Amino acid sequence: MSKEKLAFYKALLFIGDLFIDVDEVTAENLFIVALEGFTFMDVHRSRAQCMLLLGDLAQKKAEITKAVELWTTARPLFERSLQAKDVASHMPRVLV
Repeated sequence: MSKEKLAFYKALLFIGDLFIDVDEVTAENLFIVALEGFTFMDVHRSRAQCMLLLGDLAQKKAEITKAVELWTTARPLFERSLQAKDVASHMPRVLV
């Protein structure tokens, strides 16, 4: 795994988080690119973070089915990354 690529995708996730309240379309696009990168690199926790944020954006757009699907998919990724505290703190979005 390239440290530079990982840092790049983490930066996209961070920048997307900055845009989430200002420009949701830009934030969504940044999260999607970051998710693709983390998926290719097989970084479970960061993939889950992207999915949670994309789910939140879907919920804002009243795309509830898509939001629940993203949140539900994120849960086992947090579990695989051994981040039990993240599962507990993020999963109020869906039934645990």
